[in-house]
Amino acid sequence: MIDILVNFWKRVRRSKQNDHAPINHVFAYWDSDDHTLIEEMKADWRSAFPNFKIFGDSDIIPLIAEVQPDFIETYRRIRLASAKSDIARLLVLYRFGGLYVDCHMGVVSREGILALFDRLNKFDHIFVNRSLQYSRGQLEIPHYSPGQLDEYRLISGMIMSRSGGPHFLQMARQAMANLTWKRHVEARDGFAPYSLSFLCGPHLVNSMTIQPGSCNREVRRDLAHRVEIIREEEFPVVRNRYGSYRAPGNHWSERQKTELLFER
Repeated sequence: MIDILVNFWKRVRRSKQNDHAPINHVFAYWDSDDHTLIEEMKADWRSAFPNFKIFGDSDIIPLIAEVQPDFIETYRRIRLASAKSDIARLLVLYRFGGLYVDCHMGVVSREGILALFDRLNKFDHIFVNRSLQYSRGQLEIPHYSPGQLDEYRLISGMIMSRSGGPHFLQMARQAMANLTWKRHVEARDGFAPYSLSFLCGPHLVNSMTIQPGSCNREVRRDLAHRVEIIREEEFPVVRNRYGSYRAPGNHWSERQKTELLFER
């Protein structure tokens, strides 16, 4: 009888573990069905992860409908694709889990990425700390002072997570609230200076993950046991390997200086 009960509870535990096991899913976002400009990047990732997926608006709008249906019209009117990408990554990480990468990212080590998926058996989320300038596999000249090197600067362009994490849902809802407010301001006043980083991008991710008052040196206390932060130099993904889709003056950081964020 004891053996029967032990085996029963082992099956229950395995079932619960499988229910919450992270999906080895790698994805990116592109705001067009035409992937010509990112074919090289897509081929690189699919050679390592055959199920690598490029999400588009037709995939993201149903996710918005699940959590914030009144935001759909605002999402459709966004003019800068980077803002859509910010919403997309948070919702897909919340809904499916996996590894999100921007379309300029390249694979450094498939085995390293798989090892990090195993780490998601212990942690809910894995963030990457941009403590030094690091791109194309080379360390560059740091643009931070020595006293800043132990501060967290989380990169929103590569994040890993288990599915169903409330932290990503909270960040997505805050980003959608910020963008909804911005749309109302533009409808009323026309162009006014704004920052995508603060509205829905890296600054929002950092401000909602890092403990206030810690000088960017501590994870929020209610998340600390669920979050792992890895230095960018050690993360098996590299920034800026691909950039054929970039054109002078077309980066969001430049366009936001003069362009409306929403279609009228």
